[in-house]
Amino acid sequence: EERSIDKLGDRHYKLATSELNVRAALINQGFDVENLKLKGGESIPEGITALVIADPRTHFEPDVLEKIEKYIDEGGNLLLSGEPGKQSVLNPILSKLGVQIMEGTILQEDPKLGPQEVRSFVTPLGLEFGKKTSYLHNNKLGISTREVAGLSYRNDGDFTIRELLNTNGEFTWNKTGKLVLDSADIVFNEQEGDVKRSFPTALALTRMVNQKEQRILVTSDADFLSNIELGRNYPRTGNALFYQGFLGWFSYGKYPVEPTWPDPIDNTIKIDEDNIPLLKWVIYLIIPASFLISGTVLLIRRKRK
Repeated sequence: EERSIDKLGDRHYKLATSELNVRAALINQGFDVENLKLKGGESIPEGITALVIADPRTHFEPDVLEKIEKYIDEGGNLLLSGEPGKQSVLNPILSKLGVQIMEGTILQEDPKLGPQEVRSFVTPLGLEFGKKTSYLHNNKLGISTREVAGLSYRNDGDFTIRELLNTNGEFTWNKTGKLVLDSADIVFNEQEGDVKRSFPTALALTRMVNQKEQRILVTSDADFLSNIELGRNYPRTGNALFYQGFLGWFSYGKYPVEPTWPDPIDNTIKIDEDNIPLLKWVIYLIIPASFLISGTVLLIRRKRK
């Protein structure tokens, strides 16, 4: 079962899509969302903003795979998100795009978090996605990509492929083979085949089809958009901002509406050194004294009444 837009379980996507009480949910941002059951007679509707394939558990039936490939060939926008351990489910689709989910699981060295609690960061490409992703990049606010794999790609096909999220190569490595998280501390071990470097965890793919730019986002973590991650308050993450940021990319800036205004010009205060003593008198004496006098007068008048 893929992630559901109707369930409130930890792994599902209701907060991001159809929860009326969440302002940033798709349904409150001008989008209509619906489930598709491609197995059988149902087909992919024409004119949709994007098709989302989130963490499929089993291999696609031939007729379903044919519908997805036809949708891609015709220039449809797409969000593909997978998980470590299920690389073989999505890789048949991704191989036609020049992308693969790597074998293994990315781990992160962090004394405050578990090794699977990996943080990914928005690359400079995020500056092209709008204010929210620009904020994440400029402030180096991490996206929680828990239990994530790396992505590999080649730029020799029809698509231009660029990295949108990647990990901090100083602290992350790819662990191949069986991963047991409830054992002793897991550390980088080059002799066991571990590779330590930065890994892309989200890729943005574009190409021109029928005079329109086709846009595909591939992530190697499906939990970044889950209810539990979007509802997380501590530690602070940028998942909600990242999600809102790429919505506009799929709709070519039409939704969600992002009002703009000029930067304020009165955001600095200039004062000469000679005026500092006067300012201190105002703050430390005149203002407190005015409050004291006003309170005293008020109390006296109330007692007289």
